[in-house]
Amino acid sequence: MLNHNILVSSGQGTLNLVSHCKKGGISYGVCADNGYAYITTNKGVVAFDVHNPSKPKKISDISIGVTFGIYLQNDMAYILGGEKLIIADISDPVNPKILQDYDFKEYSQCLKVAGDYLYIASETGLEILDISNPAKIEPVAHVGDSWYRSVDMCDGIAYVVNYQNGLEVIDVSNPFSPVNITTVPGTKKSVNIHIHDDYLYLARADSGISILSISNRKSPRVIGNFCDDDNGESKDLWGNGNYLYVQDGFGVEVLDVSDPANPYEIDEIEGAGGHEIYSDSKLVFIATGLKGLIILEFKDNGDII
Repeated sequence: MLNHNILVSSGQGTLNLVSHCKKGGISYGVCADNGYAYITTNKGVVAFDVHNPSKPKKISDISIGVTFGIYLQNDMAYILGGEKLIIADISDPVNPKILQDYDFKEYSQCLKVAGDYLYIASETGLEILDISNPAKIEPVAHVGDSWYRSVDMCDGIAYVVNYQNGLEVIDVSNPFSPVNITTVPGTKKSVNIHIHDDYLYLARADSGISILSISNRKSPRVIGNFCDDDNGESKDLWGNGNYLYVQDGFGVEVLDVSDPANPYEIDEIEGAGGHEIYSDSKLVFIATGLKGLIILEFKDNGDII
């Protein structure tokens, strides 16, 4: 059951449940684009038409076995599951087509695409692949020797999170010769990451979230923190410069981060916790595990952002 609790009565904004769909099964990862949402499951990837988000409609499956991470770009879906990397053409979401099935033996849940290269955060480090020809993926480089939980990219820099060490910064301007630059102090027990413009948002397992300035791309610095009253757990997050959506084991919180040095909580919905969160310009999508797909909206002064 979802419980809505308004924490700030200023009318600044509220989170609202739009729909709850179990048709796709157990959900691990989620991504959305152009009116379609995709979740990763024990059986593969399930696509939903969410042009009417109050009534998600299941439209197709990519049946490839257990899958975890998914990333969408330019009508392509990059999917991690089992010991495989799958690239699928989703230009027609009703009829997705697998273009490549690439053996990838390392356990991983997070990947990002930048230019012609794909970056995978895995249990043994950061893997870089050349995907300029989706039908022929080529390994490029591997850096690190520990479990990276998440990765995001900005201007030739890969930001990866290692639970024990914290946020690591890797120069990949030359993908064939990546260079470790630094590990940011005060960022241990980090599990997920999201970048928007000059800010990096960091989910930390037992100490809430941290906000870092990356105006100097090679030297991030922590400028703000937020920790709520439920043990500070944070699993995943998504920000747009004004608001930050944070998923924990209990539900989803929305923070005002317009002043990144002083983030504060506006609202939350309990019961929507899970594995992964994704937001587009209007909606918030939650991969909740056993509860399937939950879609929320945040209304800012009467308007959906």
